[in-house]
Amino acid sequence: MTIPKVMVGHEPASSASQLSAVMHPPQRLATPATLRATLWYVLSSAATVILAISLLHATHRLANAGLALLLVDALMAGYLLRAASRVLATPAFNLLTAMLDPRPLRQSFKRMLLHVSTH
Repeated sequence: MTIPKVMVGHEPASSASQLSAVMHPPQRLATPATLRATLWYVLSSAATVILAISLLHATHRLANAGLALLLVDALMAGYLLRAASRVLATPAFNLLTAMLDPRPLRQSFKRMLLHVSTH
């Protein structure tokens, strides 16, 4: 049995640091994206409260104030989908279809039920 050589570019890895760099590539941190999303969430929450209070005073109907929550939630969902798409380097449509695919959920339920029935 032969052990395959680890390649760095077109040359075999010659040092431990080169081998370590190949085996443990630097991670792409999502921290700036997380901070940006947090800032947007805080700002949108403040805007929601202001919009809800304005709608409540203008219309005197609590249901209209709830629309402000729905609107901001929809906008944040769109923003977070786009941000996740950038972090994962995957088109937003692919992420959306993966989230809406019921097959992984069904498989998880089957495994859970199988686990429960065997214990």
